[in-house]
Amino acid sequence: MKNLLALRLLTLSIMMFATGLITGWWLHEVLAVKGKKTYFENQDYRNWLPLGDFTNTLEWPDIPQEIIDFERALEEHRYDDALIIFQRQERQNSELSQRLETVLLQKIDEWYEHREYSIAALERFTQHYYQNPVFLKKLAQLYTEQQELEKAIEVLISARSFISQPDQLENTADSIHKLSRLIYENRQKNQQLQETLPLFQKLATLEPERAFYRFAMAQGYLSAEDSNNAIRELELLQTDEEFGRMASKQLSDLLPPVREEPEEMPASAIPLLAEGNHYIVAALTQDKSQPRLLIDTGASLTTLPNALLKELKRKKMAHRVNHTELKTASGIVFAPIYRVKELHLGQYIVKDLEVAGLELDYAFAEGLLGMNVLGQFHFQIDQDRNYLILSPR
Repeated sequence: MKNLLALRLLTLSIMMFATGLITGWWLHEVLAVKGKKTYFENQDYRNWLPLGDFTNTLEWPDIPQEIIDFERALEEHRYDDALIIFQRQERQNSELSQRLETVLLQKIDEWYEHREYSIAALERFTQHYYQNPVFLKKLAQLYTEQQELEKAIEVLISARSFISQPDQLENTADSIHKLSRLIYENRQKNQQLQETLPLFQKLATLEPERAFYRFAMAQGYLSAEDSNNAIRELELLQTDEEFGRMASKQLSDLLPPVREEPEEMPASAIPLLAEGNHYIVAALTQDKSQPRLLIDTGASLTTLPNALLKELKRKKMAHRVNHTELKTASGIVFAPIYRVKELHLGQYIVKDLEVAGLELDYAFAEGLLGMNVLGQFHFQIDQDRNYLILSPR
């Protein structure tokens, strides 16, 4: 009986020892797994992992090696190696390429105190991915934060070429405009406006309807003592709401003074009717019609109502020569082009003038006085006394 009891106690002891051993080994493994952190987990890139709930499991899902290698290359500033990994996934049309792009952008944000790393990485990537608006806009933002404004504008100009959404195009154009004003103000304080000429020449070509670019160009020309080009730009600005009055004043200083008789208007002056920010001049055709023409320095062609042009054609005072598409506030319109024998403006007669047939939505004007007439003269708009002064070029 004693032997049997001893055997039972021995068996129980062995079982308890084995249970303790197994439990200890299991706890060791659990704590080791929970305490182990991969390189990728330390960087908190869980967004790139497969969807699912892993809170109750002992093992973290495998991290794609490409993401680990890409992140490590960025950390070590091996941008060429990172670019190769990115290109390989893109060529394979892999879903990892989008994840790698997000890793890059997140890493750039993490380098907040070392913007030179972010700029260097994006400069390298945009050398190859020069059509990626996301990369380009991020690089422009970094340049702006570093006060490298001209570089920011150049990058935004590139980004604009690859944007198709109208609202994004408008936002990009507005960003360029704001940055260009900062550059202008800085150069103006340092009396270095002539150095901005290449920039504003490019911007005015890209966005000719933006009056500020022409104004900045004019000031750059004046700073460089190039009065002829300054006059050309200032003439185009005279009807602008923001810069018109200043442009007219500068023109009066640049152009030869008009001799005036007391109490009388100079012979070369044509009365103007002001309607808000618009200026209207009365013209005269060969049949004695007097269409009211709105001065529009943004219009390449002068326009008249179709009915008047047809009447001039019937009287052999005009003939149709072509057609064109005109950009209007309501969209693109098809317009016939006539060659009008004579159009009188004050004491001047413009002969063999190409005029487009167009109906305006203005109650105060029947046509537009465009640059194919105004460009033949030096012209000044006296906004104080409301008259147009023409002088031959």
